[in-house]
Order: sequence, then structure tokens, then C-alpha cells
Amino acid sequence: MSSWKYQHAQKYFKQRAELYDVKYIPKGAEELSRIMIQKAEIKEGDFVLDFATGTGFQAVQIAYAVGEKGRVLGLDISDAMLREAEVKIKRLGLDNVIKLRRMQSENIPLEDNSVDAVICGFAYHHFPDPCRVTAEMFRVLKHNRKAVAVDGCRPEHPFKKLVADLSAKVSDRTWHIRFYTEKEFREFFEGSGFEEVHTWCFYQTHCLLYPFVMIEGTKPSA
Repeated sequence: MSSWKYQHAQKYFKQRAELYDVKYIPKGAEELSRIMIQKAEIKEGDFVLDFATGTGFQAVQIAYAVGEKGRVLGLDISDAMLREAEVKIKRLGLDNVIKLRRMQSENIPLEDNSVDAVICGFAYHHFPDPCRVTAEMFRVLKHNRKAVAVDGCRPEHPFKKLVADLSAKVSDRTWHIRFYTEKEFREFFEGSGFEEVHTWCFYQTHCLLYPFVMIEGTKPSA
């Protein structure tokens, strides 16, 4: 990530971190989290990467799934968001399972083939280079295991696409927001080497402007 975008990301999330769970996490996120964990086939004792962990909302759900014998690593670029996550994790008594780490680029500080699952919730629209991010997820994932992501999805319908694009232009988030189509998400995963790639595109009643997309992919055998 360029220094300019990194600085803006720090500023953007610093302004929102304290109230992020209340104001910015989409409604229905807890149910989506459970579905992601199920699709990633996360089980007790697994080591799971929560990429772009934010305030740790997703990491907490994963921690309950892996149990005391498992591990969760939450990565994020925002100091402010990680501070909120740390407070939450300690309050819930999960600091023995969840570890947090700040990163300054798309490079994931883990060895090849080292994690049992990768989860990435509501973050792809922040990534300057989603292809590189997906390739890194693929690299650190063990063979025959899964990565699952969910995010807003750029609509395919011409009118909905126009309205959504105009909305983005008048928002305060245009410096980092770039929603991708369902087809682009498939290209990110398949282009990085994932197989058995599946996508689900759906709307939620509170947000009819942008649909959501969930995508899963499996890292094939060596």
C-alpha cells in the first residue's frame, strides 16, 4: 500500500474506530459471520487468519469456533481499530486465542501453507491491489483448505450500477472504496490459484443500493 493511502486509511479508521461496531458494521453481519465460518469448514483447534480484522468482530466469532486449542491471528492496518479490538478481546477473555498484529502492506507476515482457513469480511473494497491480497491469502493457506470473503458487490444492472457509482462519488469514502462485481471476485480467486470457487450474490433489506457477495475457494493439493 502506498504511503499516501496508508496515511489516509489511518485517518479514516481513527475517526470511526470507537463507534465502528455500532455505526458501520452491516446489519446481519453476525449471521454472515457464522455462514463464513461454516463454509470455511473451520473446526476446533484450527489456526485461522482473519484478514483486515478491524475491531475484531469477526475474530471473536472465529475464536468461539476454534476453541481454546485453536488460534486466530487478526491483521489490520489501523492502529485505532486494533486498539478497539484489543479491548474487546480482553473483555471477553479471548486474548489467549486471538492475537492481533498491525500490517502496513498487503504482505501477510506468515509462512507458506501455515493457516487452516482465511476469513476476510467487508474489506475488499479497501484494498488498493485485491489481486495481490488474494494471492497472499492463497500463499499462506494450507493445501485442501478454504478461504472465504464477503463484501459489497458492484451491481451488474446498468441503472443500479449508475446509481451506486453516483452515490460513491458524493460520499466521503471515494479515496479508498472500490466495489467489485461478482465476476471480478471470481477472477481474483481463480487468478490466484484457487479451485472450486463459488460465489453467492444477495441483497439485504437495509441496503438495496449495493448487493453483497460471498466467495469461497479451495487451495488444491500440492
